Amino acid sequence: MIVFAGPSLSGDVGVAYPDIDFRPPARQGDVYRAVADGADAIGIVDGYFEGVPSVWHKEILFALHRGVRVFGAASMGALRAAEMDAFGMVGIGAIYDAYRDGALEDDDEVAVLHGPAEAGWPSVTVPMVNVRATLGGAAEAGAVDAAEADAVIARAKAIHYKDRTWRRVLEGRPVLADWVAENGVDLKRRDAVALLDAIRDGQAQDDAPEPPLFAWTFAFSRAARAWDRQAGDGDAPPGDDLVVATELVLRPSRYLKLRDKARLRRLAVSPVAARPDMAALRERLDRCRRELGLFTREALDEWVRETGLDERALQRLMEGDAMLVAAEVDAGTLVAHLAAEMKFSGDYRLMKAFADARRGRTLLAHPVPPPPALVSWFAKKFDTPDDYIEMWEEDFGYEDRKTIYRNLAEHYLYCRLIEDEAE
Repeated sequence: MIVFAGPSLSGDVGVAYPDIDFRPPARQGDVYRAVADGADAIGIVDGYFEGVPSVWHKEILFALHRGVRVFGAASMGALRAAEMDAFGMVGIGAIYDAYRDGALEDDDEVAVLHGPAEAGWPSVTVPMVNVRATLGGAAEAGAVDAAEADAVIARAKAIHYKDRTWRRVLEGRPVLADWVAENGVDLKRRDAVALLDAIRDGQAQDDAPEPPLFAWTFAFSRAARAWDRQAGDGDAPPGDDLVVATELVLRPSRYLKLRDKARLRRLAVSPVAARPDMAALRERLDRCRRELGLFTREALDEWVRETGLDERALQRLMEGDAMLVAAEVDAGTLVAHLAAEMKFSGDYRLMKAFADARRGRTLLAHPVPPPPALVSWFAKKFDTPDDYIEMWEEDFGYEDRKTIYRNLAEHYLYCRLIEDEAE
C-alpha cells in the first residue's frame, strides 16, 4: 500500500499506519512507478499543482487497468477522484464529494504553501476548504451570523492561495480569530485520515466497474520509458563505458564509423514503439516541412506529388519516421551501444588506453579558450560535421553542454601538450 501525502497529513500520523509506504506529494510518473513497485493499493492525498507536472490521468487509468485499487481524498487526490471515479478510482471524504457534485471547481480550494519534508510538510497558508468548513462551523455555533461568514469566505477567496493565512483572512475580527484558534476545522486532514483508514481496512467500491481498457499510446509509451530510466531501471552505462565512449567521440572519424552500427544495435534491443498519435504525426510533418522548406500548402502538395505519395502513404511515412525517432529516444543514450561496438571492433582497449594516458598527464601548461573557441578549434582540427556537438549532446543524453566543454578543454590541453613534446 502506497500513499502520496504531504501537508494534508503533516506530523507523525503515519506512525498509526505501519503497513503503508508513505511517499512525498505525487507528481507525474509517481503513480506509474508505484504500480511498477508492486503496490496493490495507491492513495493520492497530496500532489503538485505547479512547478512540476501533475499526476497524469493516464497513469491512474494504467493502475486501475492493472487491478490496483486507487483512492483519492483531501487535495489533489480529491480532484483526480472526482474526474476518475467513473473508471473505478475511489473518492473519499467531504472534499471529494464537493468536487464530484460541482460545489467546488477551482484548484485553489485545496492548494497551500507548505514547508519542506524535513520539517514535516507544515502548511504555511490555509486552504479554502478549511476556511469554508471552519466558517460554517462558526455560523452553526453562533460565533458569527451567516452574512459575516459569507463575507469572510469571500475575503479569503480573493486572496491568492500562497498568501492566504488566517491572520489575513480574519484581519479586523479579533473575536472570531480567537474562536477559530480554538475551533478551526482541518477538513483536509480529516479526509486524508479517512483515506488511510479505507486503504488499511481494504475498503473497495461495491459498484466499481470492471478495470478500464488501457491503450499504450505513443505519448504514454515514451513517458513510461522516461519514468523507468529516472527510477534507475534504464540501461545506465558502467563508468568505464562512458569514459571510453567519450574518448571515442573525441576522435570524430572513428566515432562516425561506429555510430551508425551503435544506433542499429540500440534499435535492435529496444522495445517495439507504440503507434504515434495524431499529435505526434502532426509534429513530425511540421518538422519535415521546416527541414524541406515546405512553408506553404502549395509547396507541400507539390512535394507530395513529386514523391509519389497520397494522403494515406504520407501518413504511413510520417508514422514510420515518428516511431523510429521514438524508439531511439525510448532506448536511452548511445553510450552502452557504442561500448559494445568498440568491444567487437577492437577499439575499446585502445580508447581506454588513450583515456588512461590522458589522465596520467598534467594538462595545465596552456590557457583554455572559451567554449565557442574550443568548438571552432575542434571542428577545424578534426574536420567535424557542422552538427557534431549537437550529435554528441544527443547521443550521450546530456541536458546541457557543460560536460562536453570540459572534455573539449581537457582534449585541447592534451593535444597542445603532445605538440609541445614533439617540438
